[in-house]
Amino acid sequence: MEREMNAARSLGSESFGSRLPLLATFLAFLLIFSFAVLILSALLGLQLGSAALRPNLFADFQAVWPGQSVYSLAEFAQHTPEGALLCWSGAAPDEPVPGLTVHVSHDPNYTGDRIACTYAPTEGVFRSVSVRVEHGLVQEVTLFSDVLQQDSLLLYWGAPDAIHSIGSPQRQYMRWYHDTYLAEAAVLEGDYMVNIVTLIRDQAPG
Repeated sequence: MEREMNAARSLGSESFGSRLPLLATFLAFLLIFSFAVLILSALLGLQLGSAALRPNLFADFQAVWPGQSVYSLAEFAQHTPEGALLCWSGAAPDEPVPGLTVHVSHDPNYTGDRIACTYAPTEGVFRSVSVRVEHGLVQEVTLFSDVLQQDSLLLYWGAPDAIHSIGSPQRQYMRWYHDTYLAEAAVLEGDYMVNIVTLIRDQAPG
């Protein structure tokens, strides 16, 4: 009887001992998983906090985004403090567009139905905005700034798709390719300030 009891105890101890590695592995996995979830939650919280602290720089310019119609630009113009934008074209428009004060220019750059308009915001990071319209659609928007930092664009668009340097003083040109437009920023390498952002409509078929 005593031998049987000792044998039973021995089997029970061996069974428990064999389960210990499995239990330890499970607890280690659970700890690693919980730690990973904690880190991801912290990173997501930081990103959301940064986005909240830095609102969309281009929110005020959606109406003049590349691909928008000339009538969207005109509506934008009517909501400016002046109630209109000063524009230049190679020929007077067939019909007046409310909000766009179009002057005829003999500059050879203004050919066909091309219209170029300018606007000087009184608030925000951009001091001047230039909009080029052709065939009734916004083709290009150029925004000039003295205070825009490079990391603000990285937060908005992420890492650039291409970077190249040119000129003196040294400048970097960062590009982002999107479904409907191309964005390019001219960055001064010394202080990482962005002084020009250009948005160009993608006219590729399909």
